[in-house]
Amino acid sequence: MPTLRLSCPSCRVTLNFEPDQILLAVRPVLPATYTILCHACGAVGAVSVKRADALVAGLMRTAGVTAVAGASPHPEAPPSGPPLSYDDLLDLHLLLAIDGWLRKPTANVRRGSGGS
Repeated sequence: MPTLRLSCPSCRVTLNFEPDQILLAVRPVLPATYTILCHACGAVGAVSVKRADALVAGLMRTAGVTAVAGASPHPEAPPSGPPLSYDDLLDLHLLLAIDGWLRKPTANVRRGSGGS
């Protein structure tokens, strides 16, 4: 499997990623974006979103990165699904109060190689 070397826009560290560790969001009008989990920005890491022009998006697809349809950022096109309830908000608050809550959902993403 190919390895892609990407730099984090926040800390500027270059890291190696496998294609399944990159989320490439393609939109019909706006430029594509890709999201990575940077392990150099902090103890858990930081999620960084960076714009990808057509060439970069094409190279990522060639390397095996799966493209997903990006959500429309327009406020008149809200995401489908039920609205956020008070119970949902309380659950989110309680989850954020737990130390290390982000480690569990990102545990399988942390297998990427470190910076260089």
